[in-house]
Amino acid sequence: MSVYNGQTFLAEAMESILGQTYRDFEFVIIDDGSIDSTPDILAKYAAMDRRIRVHRHANKGRALSLNVGINLARGKYIARMDADDIALPERLGQQKGFMDSHPEVGLLGGAVELVSANGRTLRTIRFPTSDSAIRSVMFAYNPFCHPSVVMAKEVVLASGGYRKALLDADDYDLWLRVSERTQVANLEKCVLRYRIHAGQVSIQNMRHQKMSVLVADAAALKRRNGGRDPLSGVEEITPELLSALGVTSAQIQEAVLGGYNYWMDVLGQTDPEVELKVIEGFLAIGESQGVTRSAVANAWLRTAGIHFRQGRLARALVATGRAIQTRPIVAGRPAKRALMRLAAAFRATQKS
Repeated sequence: MSVYNGQTFLAEAMESILGQTYRDFEFVIIDDGSIDSTPDILAKYAAMDRRIRVHRHANKGRALSLNVGINLARGKYIARMDADDIALPERLGQQKGFMDSHPEVGLLGGAVELVSANGRTLRTIRFPTSDSAIRSVMFAYNPFCHPSVVMAKEVVLASGGYRKALLDADDYDLWLRVSERTQVANLEKCVLRYRIHAGQVSIQNMRHQKMSVLVADAAALKRRNGGRDPLSGVEEITPELLSALGVTSAQIQEAVLGGYNYWMDVLGQTDPEVELKVIEGFLAIGESQGVTRSAVANAWLRTAGIHFRQGRLARALVATGRAIQTRPIVAGRPAKRALMRLAAAFRATQKS
């Protein structure tokens, strides 16, 4: 586990590992320079359970911190865990049992339950389970949930570990490289409760994540065709690198929109305030990166709906106006009627 300022959910995440039915493991935790109460929480649990090994260093980012943890680990297998998720009690036992009986597999994930910030179950996500099925979709989407995986340590090290340049998609890049050396698999059973919240990397850094995914794909295709790894030694993704790999602005925009639509679908079932933060993030990206006017207008309409349902009529009115201003045709008669209702409701509150 790598953690940076993870005090909100850290204790619950740690207890879910310490409470596993399989108990013969070490719990290596990298404190990546936290400045909240994370160090105190880690110290408390380390004093209670000798399986915990805490390593603290100045902030390096997730990729480099995970590489430190992998090198510190003494076991044959590396099980990933995040500081905001919940491992189901039989996770480690089930995954170790599978890896022991399938030595040809170097990377194993599992199904996950998506849960809201307060722990409410939203849905179950199941991934392809066999090596062939996973490979058939690997360039379409990431068929592993990062904190659900168990990896053979020697395979991860031989593959080069995580790469900082692909921050936010460093896991996907690693899976692609691992799959070039070994078979991969997913358990059909759920092994983890994966928490959805506004501070999530996939939400906060959506544009960079999607750009990194496209870069990882392009690099993997070059390796597959016998070329050298174009990301070897690369420290950051630059416009020159994108150009050399053939990654276009249109591809990035399409990927960002796809990510936006995915999170809107998921977050629409959780917390409206969290959903609002995601939409606001999309609007900040969309209005500065040339996203289609239709997509921006629809995001403003969705913002208006959230504010309206939360009783913030003035904000709903402004958001609806922004939607119509962005793309007048998006309004149509139904939206115009809604705008009139909003205006009437707002005037009523002003009078009262």
